[in-house]
Amino acid sequence: MIKGSCGIPRLSICVFADGDEESVSVTERDSVTLKSGFTELKTLDDIEWRFSGSRIATITRNYGEISVWVKADGSFRDRLQLDNQTGDLKISNISTTDSGEYKPLISSINGSPPEVTFTVKVNPVVVSAAEVKSVSVLVGDTVTLQTDLTEIQIGDEMQWRFEHQNTPIAEINRATEIFITSDGPDDRFRGRLKLDHRNGFLTITNITTQHTGLYQVEISSTISSYIIHHTQSFRVTVSGESINEIYLDSFSVNHLDENLFALN
Repeated sequence: MIKGSCGIPRLSICVFADGDEESVSVTERDSVTLKSGFTELKTLDDIEWRFSGSRIATITRNYGEISVWVKADGSFRDRLQLDNQTGDLKISNISTTDSGEYKPLISSINGSPPEVTFTVKVNPVVVSAAEVKSVSVLVGDTVTLQTDLTEIQIGDEMQWRFEHQNTPIAEINRATEIFITSDGPDDRFRGRLKLDHRNGFLTITNITTQHTGLYQVEISSTISSYIIHHTQSFRVTVSGESINEIYLDSFSVNHLDENLFALN
């Protein structure tokens, strides 16, 4: 899990297990995945997720097909996702109004996992923590984008993305010891990315104007029977000319002056 305590506003993660009850403390605007207890749904398995007693999502696995329904209106509009393999429920961009009791009602002829009631408390976000961080650099510089982490823990996963691209440019899976960087779909990051294995900081070397844009990192931490998803954003602006370009321009001008002097 990400190191933290109930007093840290960035990513307050607190777990208090009491039998079949789980207390989840999460920061506003983060996302959380509540696990159903299934690793894979089988034929005739049914799950109905309820929030404060009201149905918000259901999944049914019949012979040869899976039927999924999520509440599309009201306060959860466009913020619920149901995993059709496990029945896990993800709540994105969570708000304080989402605080309350969540429960998966499970019906299965194959044997059901223990039912868990999740009591979710959403803490107000610190305004400065929700802002996109602006970073300005010159062409040829090296820049390091720093996460809030001091150390990545077992169960943590991290993915860096550039400009909302689906494919990550860097990722970490601490449990499987995966630490990789990518050149990007158009090779613009070839040989330029370095990933700190301890804290997930991303370094871009010899930066160019092609690297101007939005960088986002999603940090997912598995804690008992739920997952916290925390996102940080960086707006990088690259300006100016590289040293090589300036040198070549100066050389061209001096060479031209020498030729003109020789003609005179």
